[in-house]
Amino acid sequence: MMSDTWRLWKKSQAWQSPGFEALPPTFCFNGPLADGSTSHASPLAMTASSKAAQMLRALPLLFLALTVQASAQESPPTAQKPAASAASLPPSPAVLRYPENKDAILAILDGEPVRLIQLGRFLQQRYDPQILERWALPEGHRELNSPLLGEMLWQYLDVLCLRKEAHEKKLPMSELQGAIDQELQRDFKEKYLKRYEKLSGRKVTEKSAAFLRSRHRRQSGLRIEVQCLLNGLVPREYKVSELRAFHLDHGHFFGGKVLVAHIHFATRDRSSGRRFSPDKLGEVRNRMRKAQAQLAKDPSSFKALAKQLSDDRVTGPKGGEIGWVTRFDERLPAVVVRTAWQLDQGEVSHPVESFYGYHLVKRVRFVQHQFLLPRQESYHKIAGAVQKVQQEDYLFKMRKRHSRLVSY
Repeated sequence: MMSDTWRLWKKSQAWQSPGFEALPPTFCFNGPLADGSTSHASPLAMTASSKAAQMLRALPLLFLALTVQASAQESPPTAQKPAASAASLPPSPAVLRYPENKDAILAILDGEPVRLIQLGRFLQQRYDPQILERWALPEGHRELNSPLLGEMLWQYLDVLCLRKEAHEKKLPMSELQGAIDQELQRDFKEKYLKRYEKLSGRKVTEKSAAFLRSRHRRQSGLRIEVQCLLNGLVPREYKVSELRAFHLDHGHFFGGKVLVAHIHFATRDRSSGRRFSPDKLGEVRNRMRKAQAQLAKDPSSFKALAKQLSDDRVTGPKGGEIGWVTRFDERLPAVVVRTAWQLDQGEVSHPVESFYGYHLVKRVRFVQHQFLLPRQESYHKIAGAVQKVQQEDYLFKMRKRHSRLVSY
């Protein structure tokens, strides 16, 4: 959960409200989202081992081919507002090069093209002043042709939509960047550095911290901005009666765990992260429909189908089993966690879509060994859960309100 960075917004106050990771990491995914990338050409880069960088890029572990929170975050395949046809997206370069391809169209959002240079300038102004120069270097070239670009684009499109809706609601934007910077600092100290030290097996030095901080801002800035915008659009303002009612209906959120399995159908290239062509996406959907038909005939075939069809190289060989997840588990895309908790025991979901592709999610089992009583000292935790659920709702519905067509 994020710290109290913005005060509850009233006419005389600024933003605030703790939220949840928008991309699990990025999911984020956050999804809500993207830790680790090739190192900047600098002596400081030598302080971080290539093995540690590879391990960071492997997060979350269940989706090794791609990444953070993405804080960032996902919606069912049928949820999108009708968008421009695939034919309206011009062919993209086989290999992106900067500055040669600076005007390459990465996506179409609400009928308007989103170009590489737009993303670059946005990052340059807010998170990494050297991003454009970096893209012209070998390490930046590798990033442009890796899953990291798709993750940043996914989050950038969310940011554009959320900013538009925040302006329409006349929310005060003057303190937004300050809130983002504060949350980036907290996230870096409390999560990023600890994760780096755990994976690399070495302590962070003063010099390596400077390099890692720069990389963290570049890779996590958009994810954090998505979360801060959600905090302003869906603030934590609840009556005690509302908190007690939520706890009565969702007491299992506090201390419960669900054993989850899935069959994953990737919609992106494993090495470049680029979105599949329309023809290849059609093949993916055909495979998925065949799996659904087989499950309808024989629900017990889930494990065998996961081993045969799943594109998740970690869980596929295990019959699709992901493991035990809490209600707001940040290691997985929010839509997968949300779906698993909505299912009955043994039930398999309809296809849901995340940044990584389509998922047939199965709820295997539920256990609860800890319980939370609705007392004064627990209202803060209950309010956090209410806000997380409402922010999920807002983000998923927002994506329905805005059409998006992506190449990356």
